[in-house]
Amino acid sequence: MLFFTVPQKSDGILLLLLAPVTLGSVVALVVAELVIYCAVGLICGGGGGGGGGGGSTDPVVTGDSCTATNYCGMTGTGIVESSGFCTALPPPDTACTNGALPDDALVIDPPITKINDDISLLWDIGTFNHPPNCTLSGPQIGTIILSTQTGSTTVTVLGPHVFTLTCGTAQVQAKVRLISLPFET
Repeated sequence: MLFFTVPQKSDGILLLLLAPVTLGSVVALVVAELVIYCAVGLICGGGGGGGGGGGSTDPVVTGDSCTATNYCGMTGTGIVESSGFCTALPPPDTACTNGALPDDALVIDPPITKINDDISLLWDIGTFNHPPNCTLSGPQIGTIILSTQTGSTTVTVLGPHVFTLTCGTAQVQAKVRLISLPFET
């Protein structure tokens, strides 16, 4: 039987274990030669024992500063440990300061309706606002904490409603516009 293991990044050789083999000696020689070529970096990629992983070509040095980034781009700073691990923790996403909301961040569709019709409330809080820091509130929906940058919910119109989208201190409102129907007897 023929067994071999793939080296880790730090390993420079490939361990080849040969148990009693019924394969021909030619196959064993070819395999052994391939292992040697891999160990010296002629094949297997990465050179010097195979491996290597993309990213920066700058060496990581223990004690160097490193950063971690949260949802809205805020960074936390740490240091590189001897294992190569960065100790930085990003600030919590709840620390994201919310940006302004455009007037069309909350839209009612259709814009004009009548009592007992369904409307869709559509929101787009933009990329600088963290969804859990934003709420949508109004009649029949209470207060919804958003989980996505864009979304919608459906509401049955029972009267002249006003809905409010709030992200931090920024706020926009959308009003349900009702069709005036003539009175029938």
